Amino acid sequence: MYFDIRGIVEGFYGKPWTHQERKDLIKFMEKNNYNLYIYAPKADTYHRFNWGKKYPSSFMEEFKDLIIEGKKSNIDVSIAISPGLSLKYSNNDQLLKLKEKFETFINIGVKTICLFLDDIPTNLQYEEDKNKYNDLADAQQDFTNKLYNELSNKIEKFIFCPTHYHGEVGDYQKKLGKTLNSEIEIIWTGPEVCSEKIPLNDSEKISKAFKRKVLYWDNYPVNDSTMVSEMHLGPYIGRDKNLFKNSKGFLINPMNQAYASMITLGAISEYLNNPESYDPDISLRNSISRLTNLKNELYEFSKVNVQSPLNKENTYTKNFINTFNKLYENSSSKGIEYLKNESKKIFKIYSKLMSLQKKLKENLIPWLKNYKNSGFLIEKISELIELSQPLIHEKFNNEDINKLRKKILEVENLLKLCIELDTKVYGEDLIKFALIHLKNAKGFIKLNIF
Repeated sequence: MYFDIRGIVEGFYGKPWTHQERKDLIKFMEKNNYNLYIYAPKADTYHRFNWGKKYPSSFMEEFKDLIIEGKKSNIDVSIAISPGLSLKYSNNDQLLKLKEKFETFINIGVKTICLFLDDIPTNLQYEEDKNKYNDLADAQQDFTNKLYNELSNKIEKFIFCPTHYHGEVGDYQKKLGKTLNSEIEIIWTGPEVCSEKIPLNDSEKISKAFKRKVLYWDNYPVNDSTMVSEMHLGPYIGRDKNLFKNSKGFLINPMNQAYASMITLGAISEYLNNPESYDPDISLRNSISRLTNLKNELYEFSKVNVQSPLNKENTYTKNFINTFNKLYENSSSKGIEYLKNESKKIFKIYSKLMSLQKKLKENLIPWLKNYKNSGFLIEKISELIELSQPLIHEKFNNEDINKLRKKILEVENLLKLCIELDTKVYGEDLIKFALIHLKNAKGFIKLNIF
């Protein structure tokens, strides 16, 4: 086995998943050979802002049900608490409160607990802590070790997420490595919060500092924060095939859309289970095939939904526009026909994808609507360019001008709709492409009407 831990962490900002979505995910994880699920949604007030309060009985009943589901599927169901916004590291009463809260989950079957101190102030906040500790690392290792010692005989794993969890390796990480109990797993996201690439030397440096194999938290395909308009369906790329030599495993942070996440999570599982023979595109195709019979259509749809931290630009859109430009340069009619064929393809794929299974379709519908709108936009751009031809060649009449003006309005309305839909399909390059030809058409009118 390459990675001991092959996990999914529900760790995004925004609306948490439903209980049913988590149960469905557990079943999915079993089929894809994951082995750890961590509950850690940022919007859960009991997880973060009200960490000192115990969860209500209704939640605990659901979580116990999730643990039972996990046992059936050989998935370790874990809980994370994130107390760092108000935690006083030197306060024994808060230590006891957190210990007792974790014990409520241990008592219903949790074997792995997680202490997350990410996305909090990077300096000590309270005078009591400043008087007792030299720095943040000193305070965190003391508190974390005490908590671990209190609970270690009741659990199998203890996972810790530090405050400085990415970027350059420095004194903070080295101090944690020296002082944290060696049985505690430490999380790291790589060179960036959402790392475009995780090279082998990153795992070497951080594992050396932590004095143990690092546990990666990979912020892909997550689409929270500034990425809410994106649907991350692109191949899982940029992770060195030899990371397993220095890494205990991966925790994958999925999208807010549970069922759409399964498209990418299924591909990622193939990397986690055999990184040395992993092929990003083949694995994505395999994952899609396991989810739906509409494998070709969903794969084509995924191509226009790749823009993410791993894929800074939509290569499909760039190639599409470059191909058009080359065709149009040699023959305007061939370029126009190419655009029309693309729009026809979109309408055909959209029509078929509307018969996707209900839960997956519901997750994708905002992006499917924009996909269809992109088809109309490309169609109208082709007509706009076609109607501009008489003006380019100075062989036009008033009717040609009026038709072009009407088409300009149609394209403008479609561009407005793209903005109103608030989802990103094809990326910004398609919008720029439309704007270029919109301005060209307006320019042709201005040039020829005195």
